[in-house]
Amino acid sequence: MPGLIHSAWNPIIEENLIIDKKPYIERSLKNMKRVSRVLEDNGIIYSIEILNRFEHYMLNTVDETIDYINHLGSPNVKILADVFHLNIEEDDMVSAIKKAEKHIGYVHLGECNRNLPGRGKMNWEGIAQALKNIGYDGCIVMEPFVKTGGLIAKDIRIWRNLVKDISENSLDKYALESMEFIRSKFKY
Repeated sequence: MPGLIHSAWNPIIEENLIIDKKPYIERSLKNMKRVSRVLEDNGIIYSIEILNRFEHYMLNTVDETIDYINHLGSPNVKILADVFHLNIEEDDMVSAIKKAEKHIGYVHLGECNRNLPGRGKMNWEGIAQALKNIGYDGCIVMEPFVKTGGLIAKDIRIWRNLVKDISENSLDKYALESMEFIRSKFKY
């Protein structure tokens, strides 16, 4: 189970209140310790998604998220490594993946602008090699957002279509092309 349950989605917080993340992290840890016991009791793995600073304020880097997970102390809480967000927040995504090695529980793939993998400039060879080198064998899921409309597109600021033709047939074709591209890069 990946995602954002350790904090609010799309929070509206006055800028002057986010000078120090510590109180927010402490409150989240207090509640997530209770949640992690439920996860452990039910054999559920939850992967915390690292989000970029434009979408969230609390856990933006691999270092911050590893520290958070270490404070929780639960083997059932991992990292969701979303390469879109890592691309924004990490100086070196490959090194960040390597650093998060034992903590990664789920991976999201998308281009630097949220387009389908293979339609942009992301370093797919480096990402695939890093995941291979750390022995990652979990889920790898495409998470592109290519058209306007809907609450999520509004929340993540998709103000223009990223593909020319947004008909259902074309979107299916683009998804198939992207899946084939990913399979060619992630052969391991």
